[in-house]
Amino acid sequence: MCFRRQLILAVATAALLSATGPKHTYTGTITDNMCGDTHHDMEMGPDPACIQECVKLHGAKYSLLSGKELYTLSDQNVATRFVAKKVTIKGVLDRDTMTLRVESIAAVH
Repeated sequence: MCFRRQLILAVATAALLSATGPKHTYTGTITDNMCGDTHHDMEMGPDPACIQECVKLHGAKYSLLSGKELYTLSDQNVATRFVAKKVTIKGVLDRDTMTLRVESIAAVH
């Protein structure tokens, strides 16, 4: 019975590790997953009020725009302090869902 539990735990751990990658550092701008980089297409830069409205009123999720990649953030609460700002995030990316599991966020100066 104990061996069976260990085997199940080992298989579950392997599945979890294969779904996520190693911890990395990502740099970009906090935006939302509805607007993504459209703020940049309008050459106006990210607008904090627009981003917050999309999240509060339209169900968008705070995200990190890094180059052309858009990553949904696992920690929606901490992202509110960095809306429309350039940040560095340390975390683990789930490539299947493009969700970044946030371990820390710091503003880039």
